[in-house]
Amino acid sequence: MSTARAALLLLALLILVHAPGLDNGFHYDDGHSILRNPHIRSLDNLPTFFTDPSKFSENPDFAMYRPLVLVAHALNYAWGAYTPWGYQLLNLAIHVLASLLVLALLCQFRLPPPAALLGALLFGLHPAQTETINYISSRSESMAALFYLGAFYSHLRALAPSGALLRSWYGLSLLAFVLGLLCKAVVITLPLALLFFALLHQKRTRTGKLLLPYWILGGIYLLLYFALAGQGLTRSAQLRDLSTQLATQSKAFVHYLKLSFAPTTLNVQQQFFTSSSFGESAPLLALITGTSFLSLLYLWRRRAPTLAFGLGWFLLILLPTLLVPLHILVNDHRLYLAIFGPALVLGQAGKDPKLRWMLYPVCLVFALLSFQRHAIWQDELSLWGDAVKGAPLMPEAHYNLGYAHHQAGAREEARQAYER
Repeated sequence: MSTARAALLLLALLILVHAPGLDNGFHYDDGHSILRNPHIRSLDNLPTFFTDPSKFSENPDFAMYRPLVLVAHALNYAWGAYTPWGYQLLNLAIHVLASLLVLALLCQFRLPPPAALLGALLFGLHPAQTETINYISSRSESMAALFYLGAFYSHLRALAPSGALLRSWYGLSLLAFVLGLLCKAVVITLPLALLFFALLHQKRTRTGKLLLPYWILGGIYLLLYFALAGQGLTRSAQLRDLSTQLATQSKAFVHYLKLSFAPTTLNVQQQFFTSSSFGESAPLLALITGTSFLSLLYLWRRRAPTLAFGLGWFLLILLPTLLVPLHILVNDHRLYLAIFGPALVLGQAGKDPKLRWMLYPVCLVFALLSFQRHAIWQDELSLWGDAVKGAPLMPEAHYNLGYAHHQAGAREEARQAYER
């Protein structure tokens, strides 16, 4: 199988599995960030998106510095106002492009096309990715991932086997890095990922000099972010103390690790609670799991550097959400870019034809689960009805289900949900 045929097969399967999501509508935060956001209704506002984070929402208190995401919203509105089909189509297109980049990246790791296709399928068909396709506001994840993967791929292409630097690819990598930062702050981890790759694969020649522009651009971005949206970070720091944050997010890491390999408990509102210290049983067990994860990464660093990089990637991408306190403790769509790590690990395992044929059924299961998740995202009633089944102790899920019933005119069902 050639790489071109693998790309065509990947494209066809992604469209087949994810196309049902094109009939779904707006959900959850789409209300304040898209439907009621007056700023996206005129393309004349595009320049202000890069200087005024309050344009992110109808509510200035929800300000976020994601200007390219706002540009995408504004272009969608210009093309079709509030017809959800166009927004969903753009989300699907972004996901398809990101999955094709995963295929290209796996080939850069010298995986044969069948193994690279397996890894790309595991990324593109993973049920957790359906949230980023259906939940329009979460396109910030897939847009950031697209530029992140593009920057990483371009950087690898810039490192010619002869040792020369291909400046066109290097410049493209830096440009993609900047564009990614304008989508979501998680892209700030790219220089660390590049450094980690260089250390594992013994590509240390001129590493410091090559990575310096990334650090400079990242520093400029942080200064700009603090100047424009620093109040949001201040409010985040007040959400919970460091001990509670670390104890809680140690559980979150295990939660994400489990979902990446066994995505059977996906939910728009995960049932998840804070823990005050590692003295509690759940954070302590999570700490032991995390330590084992790091030990495996350390053991693989020389014998299997590609596998070690896949594990390290997963941790690096999730690191900002593990360290920075956020209102929502866990979110399925935060896994989007991190899933490249497990995809790389399983793609590497797929180099063995016997193991590859054992992993293809996993792709089929993922496809069926994704197909099912698209049906759940059909409307607010189906989405929040599923949420309360999986998270019966979360008041927000019952409230949102009650509001969905209320909007549909089912007052008795709304009253019951509100009371719960």
